Amino acid sequence: MKNIGFPFNFEDTYSHGKRFHFIKRAIEDYCRKKGKNKEQIKILDVGCGTGVGITFPIASLGYNIVGLDIDEDSIKWASKNNVYPNAKFEAGFLEELPNLTNFDVIICSEVLEHTPDPRKFLLLLKSRLKLDGIIILTVPNGYGWFEWEKLLYEKLGLRYLLGALIKLKILPVRKHPLPLITLNEKDRHLQRFTYSKICHLFNSAGLKVVGRGKAGLFGGPISETFLWWCRPFLKFNNWLGDHSLNFMVLGWYFVLKINITKIKSNN
Repeated sequence: MKNIGFPFNFEDTYSHGKRFHFIKRAIEDYCRKKGKNKEQIKILDVGCGTGVGITFPIASLGYNIVGLDIDEDSIKWASKNNVYPNAKFEAGFLEELPNLTNFDVIICSEVLEHTPDPRKFLLLLKSRLKLDGIIILTVPNGYGWFEWEKLLYEKLGLRYLLGALIKLKILPVRKHPLPLITLNEKDRHLQRFTYSKICHLFNSAGLKVVGRGKAGLFGGPISETFLWWCRPFLKFNNWLGDHSLNFMVLGWYFVLKINITKIKSNN
């Protein structure tokens, strides 16, 4: 099926392409290990936004997927533009939608940092997962390069300087602007995670890490303005992420399973 979301060969300084391919591989690995085909598994994309970042691309591959977001405008846009019979969208909070349960795969990408109680949210995700299912979770480094770029961009007014340079055509601009991942302009980060903090959080929620990945090293509004077009840099940036220490990268990718041993020890 035609992909109406982000193209599979897309990349930027935020490593969005790298993140998507991590998610795609994790789903493929799950199907292979369980001996299931695409049509046999149920996927939930929590915090899907407009669907262009993950839900639509995954649906184009033939998987049955539900996109969920609390922002009604984003879900209305996604539903209006949805061309996939194997994809549907729901608006609201997961805890208020008991019908969304028993999933093989739950995707939670760049969502946990927006939640007031991350552990409670992880327990909620776990409750909607099959016992042998997986959670694919990505989270930004709360103290990485992006945070410094964002500070310079917003607090020192570089936003306006770079905007002026683009208008003067001194800096290149995308000929075909990418669709917005979300229409929710009020959403803000409520949490800042370190690598050790996020891993401790998984353990406290009864989840174990069975797969890991890392984003690139450099990324943010300044890097993106200057280097979005330079594919050799984007490729090198992702390589740097793979070979850098955890505290240095933009974010982390995880595949999680329910810790059955912990459940048995608690019974």
